[in-house]
Amino acid sequence: MVPQEFLSREEMLTLIGAPGTSWISRRDYLLLGLLYNTGARVSESNNVKVADIVLDGAACVHLHGKGRKHRAVPLWKSMSQEIRAWLRMNPQMGDDSALLPNRDGQVMTRNNVAQRVSLAATPRPPKRTPVCPGVTFLRTAFDTQPRCTCCNPELMSA
Repeated sequence: MVPQEFLSREEMLTLIGAPGTSWISRRDYLLLGLLYNTGARVSESNNVKVADIVLDGAACVHLHGKGRKHRAVPLWKSMSQEIRAWLRMNPQMGDDSALLPNRDGQVMTRNNVAQRVSLAATPRPPKRTPVCPGVTFLRTAFDTQPRCTCCNPELMSA
């Protein structure tokens, strides 16, 4: 039997990342967080409807699994807050709506989820800081920061 490998908490939090501002990035953040919080199968998370979420009192999600098995899984406080924010962002979602729909409003497929997880796991290039055209790099043992001669009045006279 092949041993299974698991992500550490730090690796999982890196994979989940921070929520972006777009609808898709918010949905993906919630998808990955819900999978991590609940340990749900992809098919279980895809089939979660708005009505399956309980946010009053002890927050939980009702999952419908293999063999018609139903289970209620507690939600972390942070996940409850994210779901509340998601529902406020999407007031058109009714009780029968998929909690995490695709861009057409339909239930996500397993391939959709695999694609979103793969995208989240793909390393992103570091963000580049815009550089002023007049930057000159003055490096000393104590100073490794670029200095801009066109924007910094102290360096303009030099």
